Order: sequence, then C-alpha cells, then structure tokens
Amino acid sequence: MRIRTNQRTFLFIVFIVPFLATLLISYFVFDQIPHIQDSIAQVFQAKIFASGKLYETSHPLKEFFEYTHIINNGKWYSQYPPGHALFLMVGVLLGMPWIINPLLGAFSVLIIFFLGKEIYDQKTGRLAAIFTVLSPFFLFMSSEFMVHSSAMFTIALFALFFVKTVKKSKLLYACIAGIALGLCTLIRPYTAFALCIPFLVYGVILTFKKPRQYISLFVAITFFTLILIAFLLIYNQITNGDPFRFGYTVLYGPGHGLGFGKATWGSPHTFSRGLVNFWDSIKALNLHLLGWPYISLLPVVILLISRKMRRWDYIFFFSFLSLGIAYIFYWYHDLCFGPRFLYEALPFVIILSARAILVLPELVKENLRIKKTSARSIRIISAFIIAVLFLYSAVNTMPKLIKGDEPNFYWKDRGYANSYWGVDAYLSRLLKSKKLTNSIVFVQYDYPIFPFDSLFWFGSGFLNNSPGLNNDVIYARHLGARDTLLMDYYPDKKYYLYTGKLRAGKLLEIQKF
Repeated sequence: MRIRTNQRTFLFIVFIVPFLATLLISYFVFDQIPHIQDSIAQVFQAKIFASGKLYETSHPLKEFFEYTHIINNGKWYSQYPPGHALFLMVGVLLGMPWIINPLLGAFSVLIIFFLGKEIYDQKTGRLAAIFTVLSPFFLFMSSEFMVHSSAMFTIALFALFFVKTVKKSKLLYACIAGIALGLCTLIRPYTAFALCIPFLVYGVILTFKKPRQYISLFVAITFFTLILIAFLLIYNQITNGDPFRFGYTVLYGPGHGLGFGKATWGSPHTFSRGLVNFWDSIKALNLHLLGWPYISLLPVVILLISRKMRRWDYIFFFSFLSLGIAYIFYWYHDLCFGPRFLYEALPFVIILSARAILVLPELVKENLRIKKTSARSIRIISAFIIAVLFLYSAVNTMPKLIKGDEPNFYWKDRGYANSYWGVDAYLSRLLKSKKLTNSIVFVQYDYPIFPFDSLFWFGSGFLNNSPGLNNDVIYARHLGARDTLLMDYYPDKKYYLYTGKLRAGKLLEIQKF
C-alpha cells in the first residue's frame, strides 16, 4: 500500500502529537505510576510475566502484602485476564512500563484514521484522527495504565481488518481480524463479546448471501479468535483451577459475576440500577468524549436523525449501543477517567462524529433550504465553531479534570493530579531522598477505611513491590503488634513506619528489641 507524502506527514503528526502529549501527562500529572487499583494489579501481573512466571508464590506472611484485586491464596497474581498485562510486560522488560499506554494510544489514532478512510474517504479518516487526538477521554486514558487502552486498540484493529476482509476478501485480513478480536478477548472478554455482536450478525448475513466468497474468510476469523480464547482458558486452568473460572470469582466469589442480584459489595444489582448506570455513562460520555460543554455527543445525534446513515454507520452505532447495554447487567459502576466501560467503543463514536461534521453542510442546506449559501461557507462556519469548542476543552475542561474542581465531571476534589484514586508518588520519592537500603517500610495512611475496600490506601506502597519481594525496600501493610512477625522474618533489615497523609506523612525508624 503506497502512502502519499502529505498523508505520511499527517500520519506522523497524529502519531507523534498524542504520543508526546500522553507522555507529558503521564510524567507531570500521573508521575508515571499507576493510580487505579485495577492498574496497579495489572502492572503487578506484568512484573510476574516479566519474571517468566504466570503467578508468584504467596509470601509465608501474606497478610502484610494483600492488595485490592490481587489473589493471594498460595498463588499470588492479578484477578484479571492476562492480555493487558502481556502488553505492559514489554514495558516492564524495557524498564518503562509507563510508555505502553501512550504507544497504544498513538497507534490507535492511526488505526482510526485508516478505518475511517477504508469505509468512507480520507477526509473522514483525517477528521476522526484529529478528534481522537483532541479527546480528553482518549488523552487521559492513554496516559495511565488502564486496561481499556489495549482493549480499544485491539477492537479498533479488529474493526479495520474486518472491514478490509468484507471489501477485499483476502484471507490475510481475516486472519489479522481474528487475532485482534482474540487479543481483545484475552484483555476484556465481556467487552469483546458485546462489541463484536453487530459485526458477527453482519458476517452471518454475508455468509448466507455469498457463501463461496465469505465462508472461508469468516471461518478464519473464528478460528484465530478461538485459538486465543483457548490460551485464555488454559491460563484460567493454570491459575484459577478451572478453564471457565475467572480470577474475579476466585477472589470475590460468585457474587462478582454478571446478572441481577449480584454484588461483591453493597446492595444486590437490579435492572433499574443498571439503567441508571447506563444513563450516567451516556451523560459522562457527553462531557468527556470531546470536552465540549454538554454537547460532545451532538454530532452523533445529528447523524442518527439525518437520512445519511450508511451500513457501517449502523454497525458502529449498534456496536457502541451493544456495549452500553451489556454493562446494564454488571453490578459495578464507576466513572474513572469518564465512562470507562464505554471507552472501547471510542473509535466507532469518533468516526460517527466525523461523519456527521462532514455531512453537516448538506444537511443544513437540505433542511433549512438555504440555496444561496454555499457548502464551503457552511464548512468554514462549522470549522470555526468546532475550533472554539476544542479551545474551550483545552482551556477549561482539561484543566478542571486535572485539578478536580469541576463537579459536573462526577469526581469533585479528585482531580487527576490530586493523588488520583488515593495513590501518590510522595512516599516512594521520600524514601529515595532518604536513600534507604535493605529496609522494610510499614505503611499506614491516616484516612478512614473504606468498608468495601480495606486495602485501598496501601496502593502507594504496594505498587513499588516486586512479586518476588526482592527489591531493596519492601513495602508492607502496618498491622500493629503483628509487625514483629515480619521483622523476625527479615532479621537483617532496617524497619520504618510511614504514617500520615498521602503527601504529608512522616517516616519513623523502628527499633527492634
């Protein structure tokens, strides 16, 4: 495939700009550390993979090293499927785990460009890529360690090569589509299933219409998807003791599963709560997607009510809708970095938005019957309005998300730069400044314990531990008088207690008697 010079320049720009932007956000906002319990668990698993193991053996005094979403029952490993941790493992081996999500984000922009171009034209691909680069939802998610980045990357790759398979009937494209979907299943199985339903339906229709042309192609997609699903089942067997048992139920029991009446904590899940969660996610997406004031989804709405919807528009929209509906049946809901359970549908929503903007001049002329006004004039006015809206996002939305002073973003006082999700780099920086060696640091933060997560505040310490606990400084939970048990286990180390706030604690040396 030949790429013209001006297109290569554009692709370089839309790759390097988000890559550098997310690296800067990672460094200055997130301190290049994972902040969410999920992310910390994923990085921990990546460290295990980097050591050549699928799980680590629990420490004899394992209660000192318990952490949220980490199974510690003799085997010590993350509750999550292995896909995202395998991506992060590459970063761990390079000594730069914080570089993986920015890279995944930058490559995702390229995929979104080619997806828009493949289905429609280069204008659609370019506008979709630009919208993605300017999306606060995309930028912040790509700057941390969250699993949704690799899931979005793989589902976008699947969509691109599924489209190529349909249009060009090449077996290679079908194989890549199957591998991409299988990888997404290794990362987030439920999400992969929900997103691929409209593609699956369309594939079945094509197979019945033109079996000679498509049956071998879709068999190839299915085959490679199932190969990677088989790896997931083998991983489950080795770690969880059953191919169909996931780490979630090993750690939290059957109440963590899908369906109404389920809940790991809090009251049992209900259909009405699922609908409320779905609507909250849509409202949050309307803010976070493009950073515009309450109208980020307006382009999609405009396209939906127009008569310009095409075949792939419907597939993309129903893929997005399928994902939202799927999470009605899941008991847990949060708006971390925005409606994160909808993030994997971002390529589809962004392309629909780009489509709406490009057909807007035609829609305006048809519906308002403005014959004298040229399409070019409408495009110029539209471009000006969009530029103003993205300027608003840059000077208002993104700073407020970083600082945490925007209550409409559902996370008041929890800005991304404000010890986000109860994790901060202050502790590790303090210990580096003290030049501690051969030490154990017991961690006790001066905050109320969450009833649903008593391990919440240990994250700032736990994230620094290696799975083999062979790092020079070991971080352990402070368990009162029982701390002496760990001190007796490591008689040749020095002992310290960190106590206080996330950014204002004290480090006290403990003398063993």
